[in-house]
Amino acid sequence: MDLTIRKLTGELLRLYPAVATVTRIPGGSAWSCDDEEGRVFIEEFRSGSFTIRFGAFRFFKKMNLYLQEHSPLVRARIATRNSWVMAAGNDTALRIRKGQFVIYKPAIAEQLVFEKNEEYECIDAIFATEKLIDFEALFPGLQDLLDGLGASLDKIRPARIRRITPDVLDILHNIEHCAFEGSLRNYYLEHKMEELMFLLLTILLKEQPVEAPAKPWEIEAVHAAEQLIMQDIMQHIPIRVLAKKVGLNELRLKYVFKQEFGEAIFEHLLNARMREAVHLLKTTDKPVKEIAALTGYRYASSFLNAFRNRFDYTPGSLRRRP
Repeated sequence: MDLTIRKLTGELLRLYPAVATVTRIPGGSAWSCDDEEGRVFIEEFRSGSFTIRFGAFRFFKKMNLYLQEHSPLVRARIATRNSWVMAAGNDTALRIRKGQFVIYKPAIAEQLVFEKNEEYECIDAIFATEKLIDFEALFPGLQDLLDGLGASLDKIRPARIRRITPDVLDILHNIEHCAFEGSLRNYYLEHKMEELMFLLLTILLKEQPVEAPAKPWEIEAVHAAEQLIMQDIMQHIPIRVLAKKVGLNELRLKYVFKQEFGEAIFEHLLNARMREAVHLLKTTDKPVKEIAALTGYRYASSFLNAFRNRFDYTPGSLRRRP
């Protein structure tokens, strides 16, 4: 974990690998600290240039902690339980209430204030500044946000704190209940993290993204991308690799692809796999485990979950139909 936590005294708060009783970030790694002062639990998942982190804190006395990332990253903090107080020195503090979020770049160490016997939970979406720059063409007001990210917390205006929407809650729910495993889970969660960042920027900047109509060469490029996907549906090509192969940036590829095919790249691949699975179930006697492997699933359980979510019935029940 790329994070150090210290107490007000400077003492290091030591986190140890843990097993989550209730998984909040599927496939993530968990750490915890339980002592006479309280409990800290952190679970996070990394994929590409994104990290999504769940944090839960409870102390038996008022506690000030200093959190320091080892890399200069941009963070969107979503308060999911209680109000979070982020102290900025000089008797100033930034308060994020439950259901609100703020996008900022932490200073050398950010200070969090926890009240006695209160429970706190949050979701942090962490990403490289370069990822925000990719969105500049969509959001004209983004440059002002980027210019202000280096400011200390006491410089962040209250207007920069916004309430999350049902669409954001849906994405957080989808992340928590991701049924995929292995490399497909990485692909799915990275896709959801980009979608989350897109929505948060839309809310924060109060702008609808501006997209230029697709040019003929861009349409040709996304059809070339679709052919690469369909050549071998057992494999999934990372979007950054796909974009490089066809000469588009990642955001433009995803936008034009959805306009041209009516669904996102991930859904397009998933639907192709499901169509092939149905074909194999109806026309062969191959075991379900083998069909799962032939359609790109390392684990039969992942295939069964994906199939059931797509059709509301199991592969076995499909075969039993007349």
